[in-house]
Amino acid sequence: MDVDRAIGKRIEARRIHREWSQEELSKRLREVGVNWSQVTLSKVEKGQRPVKLAETLPVSTVLGIEPLALVPGWGGLATLRARADQNLQQAMHRVHQTTSILNHARHELKGIRAKAELFHLCCELEEGRRGPRQYVVNCRNEKEFLELLDGTVQEFDRVDAGERDWLDLMEELGIGRSRIRNARAQISGDLNDANDQVTYRRAWEVPPYAIDIPRDTEWGEHLLQPPELEPILNNGRLQRALTCGMALSLFRREFGETIVFRAGDTKWFRAGDEEPLMVRGLKGDRSHPRSHHKPDTTADDTDETYPGKNGNG
Repeated sequence: MDVDRAIGKRIEARRIHREWSQEELSKRLREVGVNWSQVTLSKVEKGQRPVKLAETLPVSTVLGIEPLALVPGWGGLATLRARADQNLQQAMHRVHQTTSILNHARHELKGIRAKAELFHLCCELEEGRRGPRQYVVNCRNEKEFLELLDGTVQEFDRVDAGERDWLDLMEELGIGRSRIRNARAQISGDLNDANDQVTYRRAWEVPPYAIDIPRDTEWGEHLLQPPELEPILNNGRLQRALTCGMALSLFRREFGETIVFRAGDTKWFRAGDEEPLMVRGLKGDRSHPRSHHKPDTTADDTDETYPGKNGNG
């Protein structure tokens, strides 16, 4: 069957389905601008007169079908299949979008939860909560922890971010003001000494608490020659290195026995959650190992002490 004949048969079938005569359908078509007589309609249905492209839309509208339903291979179950496939594609696209949004929200939740745990830890330290291995923190070491804490504080408190340094963080963690003042005085003295050494073009002995400062290995690991010392002194890098190093030293002395740092500590989880904890051992901690769905009270602790077991709370 050729295309014109197939289209004509579809028009005829739809007309009969509507219980219209050829005269009635041709009258309805003339009302929407398709100037078909009953004779013309008869020729169309027999495939003797092709349907023009401009006539397709008004004819299908009068017949109550989609224009593609006139095309061979469409209509009936084929049309329903096409609609179902289209709906399926749209649904899959919505699922993909929703999954992307959900994954982003989960990632965001993980970050916010970790930051909240950091602040909870800081508040408990400031309150004086201590104990051997009281907390386990998911960081490599103290330096990484303080960098993370400093960035988190700046994110949540942008007003004072430019004025706060690591020694300010130490004070907020409960280290006494007198110790902070003494630390700043030592830093000031070391900076003055560095200035003097630059002035007299002499090597400067780098304080053992300084971090991230290049050292002249030719003259000894503890010495810094004027050409290397002067630029880092003038751009403030030396002061930052001494301040951060001093804060790191105070932190280790104050909390070294209280906090255990273990990067990649993905074993312990909050009840009902699939994300590992950033800080373990906080007040009310009900975390459990992944291999158990409840706190393990019988496991051997020779390899790892459960936070808080030997400490407060």
